[in-house]
Amino acid sequence: MMLRSFSAALCSVAVFSAYAGPDSDPGTAASSDEIPALVAEIIADGQARSSMLATSRGGYDNGFFLASEDGSFSLKISGFMQFRYELNFRDDNGIGDDFESGFVAPRTLLILKGNVHG
Repeated sequence: MMLRSFSAALCSVAVFSAYAGPDSDPGTAASSDEIPALVAEIIADGQARSSMLATSRGGYDNGFFLASEDGSFSLKISGFMQFRYELNFRDDNGIGDDFESGFVAPRTLLILKGNVHG
C-alpha cells in the first residue's frame, strides 16, 4: 500500500515537472517519453528493496536476533552489564573540588551466537 501511494506521488511530481510552462528551461523539463520509464524504474527498485526485506527476519526472543527465512544464517545478540555509581570525597586541604564521581562498568559481557550457512 505504501509503495502504491509513493508511486502515485512520484508520478504526480513527474507529470507536474514535465509540464513546467513556457518560462522553464527546456533542458531541465523531462520529456513525456522519459516519465513512464522513470516511473517503471522506481517501481522496480521499490519491489527489489521490499523483496530483500522479505528474506530476513529479526526480533526479540530472550535476546535480539537476526535470521534468514530458511534459518541458514542467524545471529543472536545478548549480554550482561554491571555498572555502579561511585562518589568519593577526600578532604584535601588544597584548592579545588574534593569530590570524584562517575559511573563505573567493572563487568561487561557481550554474547554473539549464531550460524552461517547451515
